[in-house]
Amino acid sequence: MNEIQPLNIAPEHDIDCQPMLYTLKGEFEKTVLLMRFSGTYGYGCKGNTDARYMTAMTHAAIAFADPDALVFDFAQLTYEWGDAMAGVIAAGCERELEALVIAGEMSQEGLISLVDSEMMMEPSEVVFTSLESANERLKHLLNAR
Repeated sequence: MNEIQPLNIAPEHDIDCQPMLYTLKGEFEKTVLLMRFSGTYGYGCKGNTDARYMTAMTHAAIAFADPDALVFDFAQLTYEWGDAMAGVIAAGCERELEALVIAGEMSQEGLISLVDSEMMMEPSEVVFTSLESANERLKHLLNAR
């Protein structure tokens, strides 16, 4: 008989996930899912497990909350390099959600490089340093729909 073992989806590294919702107000009201991740993302391929965990948590939160947009808050995350992070940021693609990133001091350089060279996107349109600046971009993007 096959031995059944529990599946631990938590990463081996120190990654904490805190999903939150808020309403973006303006000419319209839109629900935004804020995925706040903190801790240390593994360097290079050592971050693959972290990326899978972060992607799974994001997909679960999207399914539960049914948001209009998605913001990743990596302000308290240490991230240097690892291509699998692109899959985390792209987690809202199936739902065609606008997805923006808030970068902190310990993640900004790596995220800008990732968005530019791996995702072929303009970093200034995706990576921000505050929720306020990300919200201004979201208002523009969502109003254009």
